[in-house]
Amino acid sequence: MRKFVSISGITILLFFNSCKKDIVSPVVVTKDVNEISYTTAISGGEVTNDGGAPVISKGICWSSSVSPTTSDKITTESGGLGTFSSNITQLDPNITYYVRAYATNKAGTGYGNEVSFITKEVKVPYLTTKEISAITVTSATSGGTITDDNGSEVIARGICWNTSTNPLVTNKTTSDGSGKGTYESGMTDLEGGTTYYVRAYATNSAGTSYGNEISFTTNPPLSPAISTLNFSSLTTNSFRSGGTITSTGGAAITACGLCWDISPNPTTSHNKTTENYVPGNFTSDISGLIPNTTYHVRAYATNSAGTSYGNELTVFTYAVMDIEGNGYHSVILGTQTWMVENLTTTKYNNGDQIGTTSPATKDITTESNPKYQWAYNGDEANAAIYGRLYTWFAVSDSRNLCPTGWHVSTDLDWGNLEVWLINNGYKYDGSTGYEVYNKLGKSLAATTLWAQSDIVGSVGNTDYPTYRNKTGFSALPAGVRSKNGWFATLGTGTVWWTSTGDAYLPEFAWARVMDNTHDYNMKNGYLKVDLANSVRCIKD
Repeated sequence: MRKFVSISGITILLFFNSCKKDIVSPVVVTKDVNEISYTTAISGGEVTNDGGAPVISKGICWSSSVSPTTSDKITTESGGLGTFSSNITQLDPNITYYVRAYATNKAGTGYGNEVSFITKEVKVPYLTTKEISAITVTSATSGGTITDDNGSEVIARGICWNTSTNPLVTNKTTSDGSGKGTYESGMTDLEGGTTYYVRAYATNSAGTSYGNEISFTTNPPLSPAISTLNFSSLTTNSFRSGGTITSTGGAAITACGLCWDISPNPTTSHNKTTENYVPGNFTSDISGLIPNTTYHVRAYATNSAGTSYGNELTVFTYAVMDIEGNGYHSVILGTQTWMVENLTTTKYNNGDQIGTTSPATKDITTESNPKYQWAYNGDEANAAIYGRLYTWFAVSDSRNLCPTGWHVSTDLDWGNLEVWLINNGYKYDGSTGYEVYNKLGKSLAATTLWAQSDIVGSVGNTDYPTYRNKTGFSALPAGVRSKNGWFATLGTGTVWWTSTGDAYLPEFAWARVMDNTHDYNMKNGYLKVDLANSVRCIKD
């Protein structure tokens, strides 16, 4: 810069230097790192010189590599000179990080001195084991308290136990959620009179840790708890049953199976099976039994405390099986052996199928020689209880409805039965002659499934359950089917065909009739084509 000055008439040219200061990056100092955790820390800095221009941003930057810059992870604080503090987050445990404070003005970014630190190392959780409580023969309760997860969330926790010290999660364990805090755990399937060792456990990303060890002894063992399974697959000489062991009693099961005898309350000193014990049900097949015999059956299980028995079943083996595998019991009345149940086969004894109709109510009036069988109303559940209803032409077929060694009862068979009943006291005081011969209904009928009648003094009033089934013949009110297709009298009456035709009226055949409004077992003749009735077989 030039300037002219006149002094005493003399002009002097003066020169002045003009000085202008340059702008530079700010000066900043990095603060020490403190409050270091597994994933966070705190640092900061101080901007001591703005470099000749306003500070527009400042903060800290960090990385797991040296000399971090603002292209790494940073915080951003408000500008200006002075001290600031910043939170460092999203760190990983047990890692060395490098930190520098930074400040930026229009000339650029200045960095402070570099400071390094190491985040805390994650360790396994810290926990204690709860005292044992609720000790029984087979169970007990414990648990744990996790007071510190040591830098990593607890992802699994529970208790572990064993009969040896220092139990591990590879032994018996419970699983009781996640996170810190107190939890309770139940131990089951223990053995009675046994010492166990227990520790709480907790798992995080660093591994699994264990609480203090506690020992306890279960109560002395009891005998097992067991129930008997209902029987199945019944034949003339065999059946299947089994048991369910609901509690081992706190000791190993050393034997289990079924025991049976013809007398009540069978024990292992009678007939028995021996099965291999596995948790849950076991089954046994019993064979070599006597046909038509009542057996008493119980499941049993044995441990060191003793032998227990399940509920008692009464199993009545069949006397005979038909061609389809349906079983029947028998009763001896005088010199005769009768089936206790009505016939229920759908096949002749040679294996040929007996016809039926679809629907069950189909009218067969136009047929002159119908050979059919039906379940009452077409319902197979009725057949299982009452047997089937057969036309007389099926009854009299030479292929025989009854099993081998048995035949459809004849009119003479029924007559001999009635005479025997009369001669053996199955009659009523004051009755004489033909009335005596016929008043046998109460002796032959079953005590159940008969509908009671309102007729006072009849077999259907309140006295009939007491008087019926005196003989074991067990007649049931199976009903009938007409040729028109209607079914009737289920629960109130029954008719049994005989294989005997009427010698004088060939279109008729003889039958026996019983209903709940009379105490008669009546002999009656029916047109062979009119009805489908029950059949009772008798041994040859």
